[in-house]
Amino acid sequence: MRFLKVLIVFFPISFFAASLSAADLECHEKEIDYRTRKPFASKEVHRTEQKNWDLVSRPQIDVFELLQAYTVFRLERTRALALKSDKAKHCYIGCAVSLSTSPKVTDYLGWLKEDLDLSDCDGGTLFEPADQTATSLGARLGARDKKECALYCRDQFTRRKN
Repeated sequence: MRFLKVLIVFFPISFFAASLSAADLECHEKEIDYRTRKPFASKEVHRTEQKNWDLVSRPQIDVFELLQAYTVFRLERTRALALKSDKAKHCYIGCAVSLSTSPKVTDYLGWLKEDLDLSDCDGGTLFEPADQTATSLGARLGARDKKECALYCRDQFTRRKN
């Protein structure tokens, strides 16, 4: 499964990685610690976070389920981005994916997305365990279609003015 993750996610990135110079920052200097909202304090702190995340329980899925989830993600990404809250976006993707697959697949997808955020050396993607929770919640909202997914997730994660 790790091979598939590398193939799907990192293969396209490898074309850009070839242009990086030795003067670039190290990965832990680019990745943002969600607790401090600053780069990780050290390589060791970043590695510890990666090791801890790898210990988080997640279901195992097969390659076909992963490809089906990825297809739904690609089709629904634009609709998710239209939602204002980051957690609502994660929730929507979780809901939409679960309509075509299962909550088990969604749970794995949420874990995988955060795993990639933690290891992609891109400060523009933020590893945050609460994102995985929002993705899993989306799979369990009981929506019957993608329109309900959007409504339920927006309502779940939008602050209301009193």
